[in-house]
Amino acid sequence: MKHLYYLLLAIILLPCHAANAQLITTSPTIVQRSSNPIVITFHADQGNKGLMGLTSSTPVYAHTGIIRKGSTKWEYAPQWLDNSAKYKLSYVSANTWQLTIPGINEYYGITNAVEVE
Repeated sequence: MKHLYYLLLAIILLPCHAANAQLITTSPTIVQRSSNPIVITFHADQGNKGLMGLTSSTPVYAHTGIIRKGSTKWEYAPQWLDNSAKYKLSYVSANTWQLTIPGINEYYGITNAVEVE
């Protein structure tokens, strides 16, 4: 009976664990303008799994930008298909890729020190 209880508990908790899986994670978890560095991890085995199974020989690029506080406009994003080296993700392991942003101002070329976040 004890084994059946643990099996049922595992069956109940397994979907809860799977629901916590995320396609993209960041370190730090909450990104702020002062965060240095920011590591963005892409988990290709989550979501629609469109990039799952790619190897380190296949380049993967990020398309990121900034949405400032009080705005809905996406700014400082590169043009589509801009495959500059700074947008290239690093292969970490099977289905895991990372992009490291040393600092938001430097990475996105924000030069106005008083610009609202």
